[in-house]
Amino acid sequence: MKQMIGRQAWMGVLLLLVAGVATAPVEAQQDAGERITILVPNLAPGEGLRDRFGNRTARELRSLIDDLHTHQTVDDRDLRSVLRQYDLRTEDLYQCINARQLAMQQGWGLVLCGEYQAAGNGEVLVTASFIGAEGGETFDVEPFTVSERDPQAAARQILETFDEWQRQQRHTYICSQYMESDQWEQALTNCRRALEINPDARSVQYMVAFIHRELDQRDESLAKLEAILEADPIHQDALQLAGIVATEKGERERAREYLDRYMELNPADTRVRLSIATDIANAGDPEAAMSFAKEGLEHEPDNLDLLTYVGHFATNAAVQAESRLARNGDEDPIHISSLFATAADSYEQVLEAQGEETDPQILERLVIAQFKLGRADEAIALGRRATEIAPDNAAVWDAYSRALAEGGEVQEALAAIERVEELGRTSPALTQRYAGLQLQQGNTGAAVNALRAAVERGDLESSDAFRVIFRQAHQTFQAGRLNEAYQILDQARPLAMAESDRLARNFWRGYYVFEQAKVAHEPQTAESARRAKPMFERAIELFQQARGYEQIERSANVPAFINQAQQFLEIQDALIRRGR
Repeated sequence: MKQMIGRQAWMGVLLLLVAGVATAPVEAQQDAGERITILVPNLAPGEGLRDRFGNRTARELRSLIDDLHTHQTVDDRDLRSVLRQYDLRTEDLYQCINARQLAMQQGWGLVLCGEYQAAGNGEVLVTASFIGAEGGETFDVEPFTVSERDPQAAARQILETFDEWQRQQRHTYICSQYMESDQWEQALTNCRRALEINPDARSVQYMVAFIHRELDQRDESLAKLEAILEADPIHQDALQLAGIVATEKGERERAREYLDRYMELNPADTRVRLSIATDIANAGDPEAAMSFAKEGLEHEPDNLDLLTYVGHFATNAAVQAESRLARNGDEDPIHISSLFATAADSYEQVLEAQGEETDPQILERLVIAQFKLGRADEAIALGRRATEIAPDNAAVWDAYSRALAEGGEVQEALAAIERVEELGRTSPALTQRYAGLQLQQGNTGAAVNALRAAVERGDLESSDAFRVIFRQAHQTFQAGRLNEAYQILDQARPLAMAESDRLARNFWRGYYVFEQAKVAHEPQTAESARRAKPMFERAIELFQQARGYEQIERSANVPAFINQAQQFLEIQDALIRRGR
């Protein structure tokens, strides 16, 4: 589960790295034969200053960058051509937003935005930043003063900062490589080194938050994400990951706040909505995922992908709730039914739209949802249609067999299970269900044979198989059919392989015979004593073979039962003698 979430979120990391123009180290770039293109417009002059210093500084800087193996600047002639194409002047690039937009249009990775102000004594104060054209991630040049007559010194100062940025990108790249191989501690070390150089690097901050989550340090992860969102409230990947982390922490309201903010930016993006919903489900909250996906239907009520996933999430939430109900009884059955109803409604719309092309998994889950809602007839009819659409799908036949069993059509259910096995699908649950249906039909031998075969295949533990027969015998005993209960348990001998099961089988067979013997004894005549005596003797024999069971089952005081049976046996002998 966690791996799936991690990989989807990791795609967000990669997108941010590309947007922020995170680059591989020099060796990797040379291997690839690629150089990143930087748009270096003239620096913008401050009020009262001529543009000569800005022009010369930019020209010097372009020359220095072009000497690098990793980067290149936009050629002057190419830039003039592009400016004419968009009806722009060189001075228009003084505005950083214009320079960025132009770079985005042309696919240039970086933009230098800079300006200078008068600082007195013939000096100027230079401020500049390298900005990722697509993502807007910024690396600031520390403001510095330089003589207005020395543009070469200004260019060298800016290049030194660029070298620092390169070091930061190298650590970022190494961090990302360690992340790809799940070496989280090493990744964290390199990302922290990158942040020492540029503490405001959003993509690296996001990567650090992601790493903390992978290290199960969710408090730290969420704190890092909050810091990103404080500086950039619409950082989409941070909003998405914060929602996932908060979900994993069990803070559902907080998670929903992040995810709602995310979807405000992408209200009708079904792909994004389903990606987030899947992450929420994988984080352990399929019901929240269902609600999140359902909101997309307000924008696209007929979107089959949304309907399909709403059905999947609702089904998973219902199964999860059923499990909680079975474990501790703190789940509302009505709520479980509402989840299955949502699943059924969603799947029915998909089936209506796709007909014979409907995915077999949808057919399977729709059949299950129907009989879980108590609609056995509808489930059976649908199951019959589903097996016609997907005749070789074992899961569809399995669901159909469950519907038939729910509807009381036991023989048809058994035949459907046999079809499932023909298609190569076996499981402990399937075998136990088959055995249970055979027992309902009174076919104890068939049930034992099926269970024994599963044990021999290694699909089922012998004790689990024995308990299937044992439960049926006990239910039969509780219904007052003592001899039948004895016969059922008697045939379970091949399954009573464990010592505890052997002792249990002997004790309960003895108990069933003992109870029958007491009934036979009741008239207390010589005739009734002759009938009861061999039964008491058999009970004593079985109790003797069950010695030690009292250490497993406290309520089964085997020595006490032996004593009682022996006392009854003595009474039978006395009744027989008196009758003579």
